[in-house]
Amino acid sequence: MHTSIRNMMIVLACATILCCAASTATACSSVFFTGTQGEAPAVIARTMDFEENEGKAIGVGLSGDENVSDVNMQDNVTERATWSNLYDYVGKLLNAAPMFVEGINTAGVSVSSFYMPGITRFSEYDPKGKPALSFVSLIPYLLGMSATAEEALVNMGKVQVVMGALQTGPGAYMAPTLH
Repeated sequence: MHTSIRNMMIVLACATILCCAASTATACSSVFFTGTQGEAPAVIARTMDFEENEGKAIGVGLSGDENVSDVNMQDNVTERATWSNLYDYVGKLLNAAPMFVEGINTAGVSVSSFYMPGITRFSEYDPKGKPALSFVSLIPYLLGMSATAEEALVNMGKVQVVMGALQTGPGAYMAPTLH
């Protein structure tokens, strides 16, 4: 009983903190509490402070799916990142566009992006470097290929993350400043 009351208090504290942050925030916020030995592993809470309604669409990726990063903001790309999903995953899409803003895979890896206007910067593409991965493809890449946080870091080292945009209509693109 003591554990369930403690967990409820943690959830209520997270909700209070995030509600206060959401009322004045200009960037997304996140709170993460780890569990203690023998208890639930974690509580994760966040705000979605994007400047428009993100919608309620959910997307999935299946193990075995073949992927190619859509690098549509870089004219000089010589090699795009490609991968075949090792893990199934599910996540929230931005406005029903093929861009995940967060998700979790069957290995338990969770990845989220945060809206950070004026802060987010992307490296310039180096044609002599690693394959280019648009940040639009970053979350599916990490969820599809990583079983642990350590493995996600190794996978990040195999690509160069570059600016990207998602199509919002005929001839219209949006490059949100997500981190």
